[in-house]
Parts: sequence; structure tokens; C-alpha cells
Amino acid sequence: MDEITLLSDEQIFGYNKLDIFNKILRKANITDFAVLLGGYYNPFDRTGCYWTKSNKYNVVNSDGNIMYNYTCFRTNGTHPALSYSKIKDDISNEKINRNGIKEIEYGEYPQYAANKELQEELEELYKNNELNETGKKYTTDSRGYYEYSKDFLPQEYIEYEYDIKKYVRVKANSYYARCSSTWKFTLSNNEKYEDDDYVWVEVSKIKWLVDEENDIVLSKNILVAGIQFDNKEKYNDAFENSNIYNFLNTYFIKDIQIQEKNIDITKLSGTYEEAMALIEEAKRRHNAILDKSIIGKTLIKHL
Repeated sequence: MDEITLLSDEQIFGYNKLDIFNKILRKANITDFAVLLGGYYNPFDRTGCYWTKSNKYNVVNSDGNIMYNYTCFRTNGTHPALSYSKIKDDISNEKINRNGIKEIEYGEYPQYAANKELQEELEELYKNNELNETGKKYTTDSRGYYEYSKDFLPQEYIEYEYDIKKYVRVKANSYYARCSSTWKFTLSNNEKYEDDDYVWVEVSKIKWLVDEENDIVLSKNILVAGIQFDNKEKYNDAFENSNIYNFLNTYFIKDIQIQEKNIDITKLSGTYEEAMALIEEAKRRHNAILDKSIIGKTLIKHL
């Protein structure tokens, strides 16, 4: 996989902007995970602000307008981009969406909060030490949104597996909760939270929008926040030397990779339904490997 980058203001607003932005608005929805990490969002349509890699106009706000913001701020999220040709052999669920844009799935990341009942169930299992760790962790910045002058301090979130799905437990570090002692914030599960609450967030496939002409895929949503573009108020160096570039290509690039787990079907235990689910997962992974070759596609077709 090639490096992860951000779009420039020219690619979003310029005369030769990406074709994607001829079909959709420039504002982007923000995930619950990003909100919990300090990201700003518009409560009416759940859109957030995201960084560009440009120095002059470096933020697209929640209304979809370009602006400048201090590069040490942490309330802006990331709307990452990748080279399409570098990942096209590993994508899944390709389709043309209602806006006429090719949409794919590639990689996975914590995104949206579980519903209230599942939150309570997962928390009880966690406190009783009854959840299984997958061995994977996700890294973000542990600093509060207001800690502008402090350097990046890694914080890891352990991934747990429950009922064939995966979750992380996130302690809310919200921009909103610190604005007012009485202002709670609402996530996509319609539950209200406040700072320091623990929230279970499901790990799910990342959706990307494809611009084949420019060999670019752009994440459909703002995936992570709380990361400074740099720890200076103004940044005039190359994007490749920035804090956010380092984060994306040191931590995020590894975190989005799906961790395949070997399944030994000779040692299955549990209920019949659980055993069959594991067998189907093993078959899916086997077919995914075959599907990457012409011979494999022929075999699958005739099975």
C-alpha cells in the first residue's frame, strides 16, 4: 500500500478539482470515534471539519467551506486519501452509489457507537473479564482537545471480539463536554454522553469514494480527530514533515489493515451456530485469496 495523504485545497475547490466534488458536497460526515476523540461536529447533520494538506487554506468546515485554522488545533478531523491502483486488488463490495460514484470497502477502523443495550452488555462483560482480545490495537493521540502546546502522546485502544463483531472501549475526550459543564453530546446511537464516559465503538469496514482518473480513493467519512496538523499555530513546512502526515503513515496506515485470524476448524467448540459462522468465515477468506488471481476466479465460478 502506498502512503496515506490528505487532499489539497486545489483538489477540493480548484478549477481542476477531483470529479468526486462535481457529484457530492464538500462537507463530510464524522464518525462517533472521531467525535469521542475531540472532533467538532454539526449536531444537525453530523458533519465535521477536516484538514487539507495545504498551508494557506487548510480546513474544510462543517458547511463545506474552505478556511484557515491554527495548525495546533485538535478539533479538525482527517479525511484520508490513498492511491487506488495500490489497493484495488484488496477491495471489497464495489458498487456505484446513488451519486454515480464508485464506492468500495477497504480496511477497517472503529467508527460508530453500539446501541444502548449492547453498550450495557459489553461493559458488564468487560468488567467481568469475559471479553476476548483479538490482539489488535488502534493508536490515537491521548491529549485533550485544548492541549495545543503538547506533543503527540500515543494512546492505544484494545480491540475485543464479541458475537463475531469487534469493538473498542473509548473514554470520551470531547470538545463539547469541556465547553459547558451541562452540555452533553449525542452520538449516532441517539444516546447522550459526557466527558470521561466509556463508550463501546464497533470496528467496521471503511468506505472509500473512487476517482479512477486521478488514481485516488477518498474516505467517505471523517475517521479520526484529535490529531494536530502540527504543534505550531502556523505551519509553513512541507506536508510530509507535519505531525499529521507522521501519524497517518506511522499508526493509521497499520491500524486500518484487517488482521486475519487463522481458524482451525478441527478444534471448534461452542454452539452449532457459532461453529458454522466460523466455517463460513474461513471459506470467505479462502475465496478472497483465490479471487485475486484469474485461475482462482475460474475455480470459484465452477464450485
